[in-house]
Amino acid sequence: MKEILSKLTIRIIMATLFLVVFNTVGVRYGWAIPINFFSIIVIAAFGIPGVIAVILLIQGF
Repeated sequence: MKEILSKLTIRIIMATLFLVVFNTVGVRYGWAIPINFFSIIVIAAFGIPGVIAVILLIQGF
Protein backbone atom coordinates (compact mmCIF):
# COMPACT_ATOMS: atom_id res chain seq x y z
CA MET A 1 0.00 0.00 0.00
CA LYS A 2 2.82 2.37 0.85
CA GLU A 3 4.49 1.79 -2.53
CA ILE A 4 1.24 2.46 -4.39
CA LEU A 5 0.66 5.71 -2.50
CA SER A 6 4.26 6.71 -3.09
CA LYS A 7 4.00 6.08 -6.86
CA LEU A 8 0.75 8.04 -7.04
CA THR A 9 2.30 10.95 -5.17
CA ILE A 10 5.32 11.00 -7.47
CA ARG A 11 3.06 10.91 -10.56
CA ILE A 12 0.99 13.84 -9.24
CA ILE A 13 4.13 15.86 -8.49
CA MET A 14 5.54 15.11 -11.95
CA ALA A 15 2.25 16.07 -13.62
CA THR A 16 2.23 19.38 -11.75
CA LEU A 17 5.83 20.10 -12.71
CA PHE A 18 5.04 19.19 -16.33
CA LEU A 19 2.16 21.68 -16.37
CA VAL A 20 4.34 24.43 -14.90
CA VAL A 21 7.13 23.84 -17.45
CA PHE A 22 4.69 23.40 -20.35
CA ASN A 23 2.93 26.66 -19.50
CA THR A 24 6.22 28.52 -19.03
CA VAL A 25 7.38 27.52 -22.51
CA GLY A 26 3.95 27.31 -24.11
CA VAL A 27 2.83 30.85 -23.27
CA ARG A 28 5.55 32.11 -25.59
CA TYR A 29 3.94 30.20 -28.48
CA GLY A 30 0.31 30.74 -27.47
CA TRP A 31 -0.25 27.41 -25.71
CA ALA A 32 -1.33 27.09 -22.12
CA ILE A 33 -3.06 24.36 -20.11
CA PRO A 34 -5.01 25.46 -17.05
CA ILE A 35 -3.34 24.21 -13.89
CA ASN A 36 -6.30 22.79 -12.02
CA PHE A 37 -6.99 19.59 -10.12
CA PHE A 38 -8.70 17.92 -13.10
CA SER A 39 -5.73 18.47 -15.43
CA ILE A 40 -3.24 17.26 -12.84
CA ILE A 41 -5.19 14.06 -12.08
CA VAL A 42 -5.83 13.23 -15.76
CA ILE A 43 -2.16 13.71 -16.67
CA ALA A 44 -0.98 11.80 -13.59
CA ALA A 45 -3.34 8.90 -14.28
CA PHE A 46 -2.92 8.52 -18.03
CA GLY A 47 0.50 10.00 -18.89
CA ILE A 48 0.98 11.09 -22.52
CA PRO A 49 -2.56 10.10 -23.61
CA GLY A 50 -3.79 12.20 -20.67
CA VAL A 51 -1.88 15.23 -21.97
CA ILE A 52 -3.44 14.74 -25.39
CA ALA A 53 -6.91 14.35 -23.84
CA VAL A 54 -6.56 17.53 -21.76
CA ILE A 55 -5.38 19.52 -24.79
CA LEU A 56 -8.29 18.22 -26.89
CA LEU A 57 -10.77 19.05 -24.11
CA ILE A 58 -9.41 22.58 -23.87
CA GLN A 59 -9.55 23.06 -27.65
CA GLY A 60 -13.19 21.92 -27.66
CA PHE A 61 -12.92 18.80 -29.83
